[in-house]
Amino acid sequence: MLKRHHEEAREIMESVKLKNQENVKKDFLPPKVKGFRLIKTIKHPMFGNTAFLMQYKGNLFTFFRTSFLKANGTLDGVNFDSQFGRRKWNNQPLGYEIIPERYVESVRRNGGFLASTYLLSEDTKTGILLSKKGKMPTTNQMYDELLVPCRNFAIKESMFDSELQYGACYDTIGEWLIETGTITEEEWCKNSTSLGNYYNSKKSYREVCPNGYRKEWMLGGVIDNLAGNVSEWTQEQDGTTVTRRIIRGGCHINNGNSKGSEVSSRNSMPISMLSCTTGERLVIFLK
Repeated sequence: MLKRHHEEAREIMESVKLKNQENVKKDFLPPKVKGFRLIKTIKHPMFGNTAFLMQYKGNLFTFFRTSFLKANGTLDGVNFDSQFGRRKWNNQPLGYEIIPERYVESVRRNGGFLASTYLLSEDTKTGILLSKKGKMPTTNQMYDELLVPCRNFAIKESMFDSELQYGACYDTIGEWLIETGTITEEEWCKNSTSLGNYYNSKKSYREVCPNGYRKEWMLGGVIDNLAGNVSEWTQEQDGTTVTRRIIRGGCHINNGNSKGSEVSSRNSMPISMLSCTTGERLVIFLK
């Protein structure tokens, strides 16, 4: 009897938890966007459809559904009441980031956003950015060299905008990975060694590896090389200074259990710096 009482109480708590989260729908459908083709649907026993792998001109993107996540993110650095937003991990201070309202509204209206499944590479003939398996992530680019190409990815499109990823996108993906049970908070915040290409990872590549090199480094089957390999530029500023930006994720020369190298880590880098261990990822907001 007592066991059944506990089970019923747990079911009630889970029900309340779901009802308190906005737009929790197991039948959540993939967005219909001209040029994008649905490749795979990621289902969760509690939340239903939580992500969609989608192809656009041969590039792979992941639509991360945000409308079932806990509202513990921040858009202004002060109020932590948003499903889409930055999170404080390991009590690290946040930088400064302002996301255009149209992008915030896009996430609310569409229930999520898209991110390049792979780290960006570049077509050497056209200069067009790519998100493809087997390609080497592009490194040694200054921050300002990335903004325009990322925005130009969608320059001829009427249904979406593209940007170099924001810190809010990075942390929301982290929250998605934790809440779906893909990884643990311990792995995200303390010891990320098993999640990617770190120096001390099992079967470490010990240098920058190509996209899709190991299946287990494609976390949840939805995001590749988020941990280790190369760190990632974001648009989050280091404080209010405009000359430094926050990079995320650690890289292959770091140990995944070292402070400041775990996948959740925030590190500051000058926007004029060229780094062979820093790459980038593209995000897309639907109109």
